[in-house]
Amino acid sequence: MISFHSVEAGAQAVLQAMRNQNPAQDECFVALAAGDPDDQVLPLLALLEDSDAPVVGGLFPALLHEGHLVDRGLLLMKVRFQHPPMLFSGSALELDKALELRLQPRLFKSPTTCLIFTDGLWDGVGPFLQQLYLKAGAWVRVLGGGAGFADLGHRPCLFTREGLFQDAALILPLKSDCTLGVRHGWDFLLGPMVATRTLGNVIVELNWRPAYEVYKEELDPHLAQPLDRLDFGRVAMNFPFAMQRHNAEDVVRDPLSVGSDGSLHCVGLVPENSVLNILCGSADSLIDAASIAAQEAYRTAEFANGICLHFHCVSRRFYLNDQFDRELEVVGGVAAAKEGVGQLGALTIGEIATSERGHIEFLNKSVVIGCMRNE
Repeated sequence: MISFHSVEAGAQAVLQAMRNQNPAQDECFVALAAGDPDDQVLPLLALLEDSDAPVVGGLFPALLHEGHLVDRGLLLMKVRFQHPPMLFSGSALELDKALELRLQPRLFKSPTTCLIFTDGLWDGVGPFLQQLYLKAGAWVRVLGGGAGFADLGHRPCLFTREGLFQDAALILPLKSDCTLGVRHGWDFLLGPMVATRTLGNVIVELNWRPAYEVYKEELDPHLAQPLDRLDFGRVAMNFPFAMQRHNAEDVVRDPLSVGSDGSLHCVGLVPENSVLNILCGSADSLIDAASIAAQEAYRTAEFANGICLHFHCVSRRFYLNDQFDRELEVVGGVAAAKEGVGQLGALTIGEIATSERGHIEFLNKSVVIGCMRNE
C-alpha cells in the first residue's frame, strides 16, 4: 500500500509499483515527492500518458520515511476515495463557484477525511479554505499541507495526470475516519496588538502604524542587535505572530519579508482586526508539542490497513537545526509504541487541519499528524 522510490530507481519503478497494486475503481495513488520535478515527477507524468493509473500529489521540501528525512525521492500511497481527486485554481470568485458546483453533500458521508494539498505560497490558500469550510461545514476532518520547495521559490508544485500546477489546491475526500494531533509549541513573548489594516497575507498596519515599525519597536528590546530589514527573514523566523483563538491553540503566522511600504508579508491569511501576539520558542517547547500532537493522533487509532501521515513545517527544521532529528525521534517513539506504520509524510510550507473548534485552518510552524484507516 505504501512504498518509497529513490531517485535512482526512476519513474518506471514508480509506475510498475502502481500497476502491481492494481487499484480498484474507488482507489487512487497519492504521491509525495521531494527534489527537482525532473527527477521523477515529470518523467512519471510522461509515462502516465499511456496508462490509466490515477495519481495526484505534490512536491515538498523533504519527505519523512521511516523516521528519517529524505531530500529526494517519492512516496507512493494507495487510498480509497469517496470522490475522485479535485483540483481547484483561479480567482476568489471562480473558486467560490467551483466549490459550489463540485462539493455536493454526498461527498461528505460519514466518516470522511479530506486530504488537502495546496501550493504553500499561494495567496489564495486562506480564502479557499474559508470557502471550503462554508461549503463542507464541520462534517469532515481535514489534514494536509502546503507543497513547495526548500528554497521557498514559488513555482509549480502540485500535480495530476494533466501536469504540474501553481497557485492551486488538491482535495481528495477519503473513505476513512481520522484522529488528529495538531500543535506548535511556541510561547507568548509580547502583545497583544491589532492588525488594523491587512491585505490577505500582508499586514499593512499594526495598531494604526506601519507594521514593520511596530514589530521592530516591540521586538528590539529582546534582541542582541536591533532588527534590520536586510536580515529580517533570519531573525523573524524566531519570532512569529500568533492569531488569538478562544478555547483553542493560537494560529501561528510566519512573517517572511518586509515590503517597501513597511508592510509585513506572511505565510497565510491574516484577517483585518486580528488580535496578534509575538511568540518565541525553544527546542524543548517545540519538541514537547510535537510529542503531544503524536499522542493525540495515535490515541485511538486502529491500524489495520491504516495510514498515519505526519506533516512538520519546514521552518521547524530551520529553527531546530540539528535538534530536528530529536523531534522526529520523539514522534517516532510514540508511533512505535502504538505499533503504527511509523513516520510517513513531508515537510510542508504551511499545514492544514481541522481545528478544535471545527474550522479548517492554514497553520504555520506547526506539526499536524493524522491517523486514518481505509474503510
